[in-house]
Amino acid sequence: MTALSAESDGRAPVAATPNASPYLYFSDDRPIYLAGTTGPSWRIRRGVVRLSHPSPDGNTPVFAGIARAGDILGSEIQLFGTYTCDAYPIGEVELEAWLQADARSLLRTIAAAERRTVEAISLRAGEAMDRIRRLFVILSGETAQETSPVFIPCLKDMADITGLTQETVSRVVSQLRRLGILTRQGRSHGVIVMNALKKLPLQAS
Repeated sequence: MTALSAESDGRAPVAATPNASPYLYFSDDRPIYLAGTTGPSWRIRRGVVRLSHPSPDGNTPVFAGIARAGDILGSEIQLFGTYTCDAYPIGEVELEAWLQADARSLLRTIAAAERRTVEAISLRAGEAMDRIRRLFVILSGETAQETSPVFIPCLKDMADITGLTQETVSRVVSQLRRLGILTRQGRSHGVIVMNALKKLPLQAS
């Protein structure tokens, strides 16, 4: 069995075989898989994955949703034989091959996908602070502690996910830092105070 390498060049998908060991993706600049290709389904053991549809012009992908720990990626392989979305890790993501194809497992996967669809819609509706707050809650994980480490995507990625401009995202992130809710630790990592984040006024801007 050949382990997947984190050192592959370019933006080629790194997910390749259904027998691959659980693997940690260290960067969000290469796809896990691309729409129209084939491969295994994956269970997310840790982290968050961004899903997008290829754009008609082939340049700007269209945001399709977010999957988090416990979700199944690429379950449509079981029905259609190819992936329907591009999948990119947001920060560090650990996956394991998912080989269950029984009806009950597929139904659970479909139900989880529906919940994530609602979650994705919520990231693109409401005031700017509300959208960024929801995004950081997702990135911190459902079992986040009072003070939790969090991966901080680049402004472009946060803008694409939330449907905001990069300038607006920058302003909201700066406000969170001024309030002491978000503390950066390097370019793409930080610590967030979850209770304070969740208690922000709903219409804050």
